[in-house]
Amino acid sequence: MLVGPDAGQWSRPALAPPLGETTMLSLILESPVQIEVDTLKYHRMRLISLISALYRKALITVILSCSFIATAYGHQDRYYKFKEENVLVRIRTGYEYEEVQKAEMLARMISDLAKSVTYTDNILIDFIHDYTYNRNTSDFFVSYKKSRIIQNYEDTYLSKNMNNANLIIRNLNTEVNFEEILRLVEASIQNENFIKRNQDRQEYKGGYNRWILHSLPQSQIDQMLNLSTYTSTRDVLNNRYYRKGNDTITYYYQNGLFNFVYGERRDQNVFLQAEKLFQLEEAGDIIIVAETPCNIYIRHNTEVIKIDSLKYCEGIWRKMNILTCSDNAMILNYRTGVSDTYSHSTEGINVELNFGHSSTKIVESFNCKE
Repeated sequence: MLVGPDAGQWSRPALAPPLGETTMLSLILESPVQIEVDTLKYHRMRLISLISALYRKALITVILSCSFIATAYGHQDRYYKFKEENVLVRIRTGYEYEEVQKAEMLARMISDLAKSVTYTDNILIDFIHDYTYNRNTSDFFVSYKKSRIIQNYEDTYLSKNMNNANLIIRNLNTEVNFEEILRLVEASIQNENFIKRNQDRQEYKGGYNRWILHSLPQSQIDQMLNLSTYTSTRDVLNNRYYRKGNDTITYYYQNGLFNFVYGERRDQNVFLQAEKLFQLEEAGDIIIVAETPCNIYIRHNTEVIKIDSLKYCEGIWRKMNILTCSDNAMILNYRTGVSDTYSHSTEGINVELNFGHSSTKIVESFNCKE
């Protein structure tokens, strides 16, 4: 800085500290570099901040998308449990199938069986509903106080011994078979010590279930069943067990048959007997009984119509939808599915019923016709 009248004289401002050679050299060499470094750091931090913001936004989008997909398309099995005295029946299924009502009836049956043989220890029955026919067999497991299951899908609830039970019986099947389960319960009570001595870790690969659990080997379960007697099972099956509820239309199970009844005098008004039951529905004065998806009976007034000529009905696992067209006509719709056992798949099966002419026919859509 040039000050004073003498152009040849240099002077520093009074407030400026003297700069030595080292300091001056430092300013000359380091200041531009430091400024550049700070600038790079600033832009780098801005870039990181921008990337982070974009990542968070993308992550939120993915989470919301996954949540939507899970809500729209996801499905999770559900559990129901029924307690009767020292017996607990727990069922795992996918939808509100009639098997849930059968499981409640089963709890009463097994409780009566246990009383008849004076068995007072706790019993746990696990019914795993193979509702998609993925396995399409009846598989049993029997253990004593060992409920834990090691499996791929981490369904820890199924491993819980909910009833602090001694006898633990598991059945994976497409339907609740009363006689089959009762026989195994009675045989297990008679052979409890045999189960204690011979239960061991078993590996099971059945459909979607991949388990390691304690059970008798299947060969020894078969041996136990062959050597047992079933007096109490026969006595229980000879009794009537009504489906719970106050519905006008219901049924009771006795001697291997579902007996469908209506009205107040239920013991006298049996209008249909069937060996199996897939679905029971009531639509006004109309009663619909699906023994299986291929065997459907419709009661209208005093007339019972059987629907025949159904195609692609084997392997259907969704419950039917009902559309009432008029007092004399209705549509039943089945959605077909694909499983390891049944590979066919169509858009659905629509059955048009005309009660005035006692006729049924397969139709292409839900268009109601008089």
